[in-house]
Amino acid sequence: NDLHDMGLLEDVVADRVTYNTLMSAYAKSYDTEDSGDKAQECFDRLCRLYEETGDGQYKPDVVSYATLLNAWGRSNQVGAAKRAEDILQKMHSDYTADDSNPKPNTVCFN
Repeated sequence: NDLHDMGLLEDVVADRVTYNTLMSAYAKSYDTEDSGDKAQECFDRLCRLYEETGDGQYKPDVVSYATLLNAWGRSNQVGAAKRAEDILQKMHSDYTADDSNPKPNTVCFN
C-alpha cells in the first residue's frame, strides 16, 4: 500500500525540500541501475511545478542541483557521467544568464 492510498498524506504538500529528500534517497539507494533516472524525474517535476505556478517553494536551489548531480554520479547507468556534466554546464549557464538562479558550488563539483 502507498501512503497516499492509506490516507496518511492527505494534508502533505510536496515542496522543494520534499523533492530534494526524494532525490537524495534515490542517490543513496542500492538500485543504481535507474536511480539517476528516478532522481531526474523528481527534479523535472519540481521544475515543471515552478514553471506552472511561479511559486518559489518549487524553484530548484543549489541543494536540488547538487543532489541530482550526486544521484547521477552514483548511478551505474550508461551515460550517467555525461548527464551530470550536462546538468552542471546548464546550471552554470543559467546562473551566468541570471544570477537569481542557483550558483554551482564546491559540492556540485565534487
